[in-house]
Amino acid sequence: MMNKKKIIMKTKLFFSVLFALSLTAFSQTLDSENFNALTLGDIGTDLTGATAGQGGFSIAANNGTDPTTTTNAAASNFQIVTSGNNGTQGAQMTTPNGDKGVRFIFKSIASEWTGRTSGNDIVEVEYSFFTGSATTSRTPFRAIVFGTSGGNNVTIAGLEYDPQTRELYGLGRFTSGGNTGNFIVNLGPTNTDLILDPNTWYTMGFSYDSVTGQVRWKTSFNDTSATVSNSAVVITGMVPTEIDFLSFGTAAVVGPPAIPANNSAMDYVFDDYKSTASSSDTLLSVDESEFEASTISLFPNPANDIITLKTDISIKKVNIFNNLGQVVLTKNSNFSESNEFDITNLKSGLYIIDIVSLDGKTQTQRFIKN
Repeated sequence: MMNKKKIIMKTKLFFSVLFALSLTAFSQTLDSENFNALTLGDIGTDLTGATAGQGGFSIAANNGTDPTTTTNAAASNFQIVTSGNNGTQGAQMTTPNGDKGVRFIFKSIASEWTGRTSGNDIVEVEYSFFTGSATTSRTPFRAIVFGTSGGNNVTIAGLEYDPQTRELYGLGRFTSGGNTGNFIVNLGPTNTDLILDPNTWYTMGFSYDSVTGQVRWKTSFNDTSATVSNSAVVITGMVPTEIDFLSFGTAAVVGPPAIPANNSAMDYVFDDYKSTASSSDTLLSVDESEFEASTISLFPNPANDIITLKTDISIKKVNIFNNLGQVVLTKNSNFSESNEFDITNLKSGLYIIDIVSLDGKTQTQRFIKN
């Protein structure tokens, strides 16, 4: 298991990413875990990954090949803890304390993907993640879909968090400039850095469409998503086989700028993991059943100049998108049970209103401007 998982150096992919919102569609769960029913303590004992531990998760750890400054590989690197999201249980990973070595928590979805409903060709992964305090550790945290492409084991898509800069990157396998490999993508607006707040829980996710090759990332931080769908860049037909949460030690970089080797470990905590197979984008969307106790109405529809949103949801933010996925109107404050939006200056056509609640859940509604 350890031999196939090479930590591949990444190149930043400097092409435009599209920002869009998720729409509700049918999906089926491949695997999920909130860790609440698991026993506090070690997730597993087999550091080779051959024997699964609690929840069907396997673990893998080593200190790297000599010479290495890493010394802390142990089963205790992988724990079920009480510091999960919203005071529940979660999974904790302790990273390498030196310049080499890897840590993996992983689980196969190969049979579930093979047995998915016909047409559900998009694999989606969602989880909650705690950023932690400022640290000197240089051990990033990744969540990835691992799989095969052309007979090779590859990282298909994922997310990476840098604890020093608190930047969250998108990861994906693309072809660019004649080179095929793993690239990183900025997730902030207009291809800028997305910097997360310290000591904060975020919900985040990513997806890969095996038919079109599109890769998508979304977080509760900015309520929108970055998408790479250029047919000249994306790779179709990759087969998801595994979900991995991982970290690794980093060596010194001569520079410039010179970067010292990692010399300290970090404890990452994640929670509420779910992988799904979907026929269309459902990334970080909310099922209708989750809004059973809430009422949302949008009227009149079609509308001419004013449209009213009535709801008992505690709203954080509302975005209105045109049919190109462009934000044409945003409201961030002063919400009540009845909220009016002036759409006089909008062109005639179909629009989507994205309603984000204070707890980070999203629901979408459609309306027509006459």
